[in-house]
Amino acid sequence: MLSDDFEIFYYSDTHFNTVPMHSHDYYEFYVFVEGDVRFKIGKNIYPIKLGTLFIIPPGTNHQVIVNPNKTYSRFVFWISKEYCNSLLQQ
Repeated sequence: MLSDDFEIFYYSDTHFNTVPMHSHDYYEFYVFVEGDVRFKIGKNIYPIKLGTLFIIPPGTNHQVIVNPNKTYSRFVFWISKEYCNSLLQQ
């Protein structure tokens, strides 16, 4: 993350390079807007429908699997564990 607390981005790719299984030390929220996408969390693979929201906890292995012939559009929101905990206490 570039920010210490949170970031939000919109991405739209026509040629998405697959990222291998990975994890983060922050929460990751995905809102899918367009594409032919499956989401792998641990050993489970989930089909994605438009508008699906995924919340990936820190330390959770995950990977997005994208049909390379489709546009892949999504909003991604990252929030640090510390900032999330401070919001929950308010």
